[in-house]
Amino acid sequence: LKVWVAKRSYFPWGKSQDCEERSLAHFVCRVRAARASGLLQQSQADIVEAINGWKWCAKARSRSCHVECAQKKEESESRVRIILQRLAGQLAREPTRSGKRSLLRQYQLQYHPDKNRDNPTEVNAVFRWVQSCWDRNFRSADVVGGVGQCTTSNQ
Repeated sequence: LKVWVAKRSYFPWGKSQDCEERSLAHFVCRVRAARASGLLQQSQADIVEAINGWKWCAKARSRSCHVECAQKKEESESRVRIILQRLAGQLAREPTRSGKRSLLRQYQLQYHPDKNRDNPTEVNAVFRWVQSCWDRNFRSADVVGGVGQCTTSNQ
């Protein structure tokens, strides 16, 4: 983004025909949304603020950017809910403890953040749920000797 702005003296436009420009414009939207949600660390904010001409509030005419980002966030949350419901259903149908253990290991590999760099937000949410199920069913079971239940409400 910094190189883009330095070369062109303007920020990328989300409706450009240039794929790189659209991608950078989407990145700008996500950074602004992350800050508005309180998810951006100060060190990250400092890096972005160092870009010449950076503003945290987009102009009124780029309201569509915020709407688009909000829609994508809703779609992402919906996909995560659907995935979690499917995984929880599969896990609940598994009758044996060893079967549950095997299934959770499979999920850990399938949804590990290092293996899914294309969609980190969704994958992280699913992976955290899988890890909480693992901890509840097997890590704590090793300590206490019991088996816990894991449902989608235990995110």
